[in-house]
Amino acid sequence: MKILYINSLDKRYGSTYRSRNIAKALIGLQYDLTYVESNLDEKIFEKSISIEQKDSLFGYFSATCKRTRLALRLNYDVLFIQKFIPLAIPALLAAKLRGKKCIVDWDDLDFCYQEN
Repeated sequence: MKILYINSLDKRYGSTYRSRNIAKALIGLQYDLTYVESNLDEKIFEKSISIEQKDSLFGYFSATCKRTRLALRLNYDVLFIQKFIPLAIPALLAAKLRGKKCIVDWDDLDFCYQEN
């Protein structure tokens, strides 16, 4: 099974370390995984793609467009989104338009979805 794993954040965020560990586990289970991360400074997996994402409105928009293009063009069976945030929604919609299965890691449901 081919998995496209998209992490819209970069190494400054704690959830990125969780994301890398999940990706490593999936590779260990013999899945064909393409890992996409923002501002990836080294190739951490065989199939790693770095998307430049500057800390500006244009930077976030541009990176979101690039990730969406990957979701539209790459060959995969399942899209795995690291975190359900606005930066990931266009890629998720692109995958659904292609009829792909999608998985979202709701690791902490984010603060805006929690009462405490």
